[in-house]
Amino acid sequence: MTAAAAAADTAAAPSRRPRGRISKTAQVIGELLITFGVIVFLFIFYELKITDWKTADTQHRLSRQLQQEWSSSVPPKPRPASRPVADPPLKVTEGQGFAVLRIPRFGPGYHWVVVEGVDRSDLEEGPGHYPGTALPGQLGNMVISGHRTTYGHPFNRFAELQKGDVVSLQVRTRTY
Repeated sequence: MTAAAAAADTAAAPSRRPRGRISKTAQVIGELLITFGVIVFLFIFYELKITDWKTADTQHRLSRQLQQEWSSSVPPKPRPASRPVADPPLKVTEGQGFAVLRIPRFGPGYHWVVVEGVDRSDLEEGPGHYPGTALPGQLGNMVISGHRTTYGHPFNRFAELQKGDVVSLQVRTRTY
């Protein structure tokens, strides 16, 4: 390579000035903001999607358990009486499913196993019955809590309910 060719190469290449302190700081801040954005995105994805998947798996498990429990219990023999026969008292265990919530307005696929309890771990599994309130078939008010945006969001469409809509709760062979 001749001296003239080397001089032409250096003239064609732009000269790089060393970066200043402000430029380096701006680059570090930019990289930190991108990293922060990725972390926030992953957190939102976890809260809105991963929790839904976990709750769906739990609901399938609870539904199978409830169906097995209900099919293994022997239904009472019907008596020829003028008065209706009362269901045996409902026994609920903290964190266990005991009923199925259905709302026809939301479609045939809307069914949630209701668990006993409203702790965070209970509500991560699905709607929860507030302990101390009436159980299905008992006198008094029954309270069921659930999430609207995470963990399957069972109650996110409740604003669409209208006066007269059916909300049913199945316990064994009886629907309330």
